[in-house]
Amino acid sequence: MKVDKYTEIRMKMVEKKVFWKDIYSKLGYSDWGLRLAIKNNNKDIIKKVEEIIASS
Repeated sequence: MKVDKYTEIRMKMVEKKVFWKDIYSKLGYSDWGLRLAIKNNNKDIIKKVEEIIASS
């Protein structure tokens, strides 16, 4: 089963107990704006989100 990038990021967030508010407060995006950027495969945003999750 292939997992999309959004689901992969959500699984990492659950493992590390990171919440959306922790991520979007650091990036300056709205909650849904950030989610849509990830769903639309915005590589810059995905990279920044993964860095924040990894550092948590």
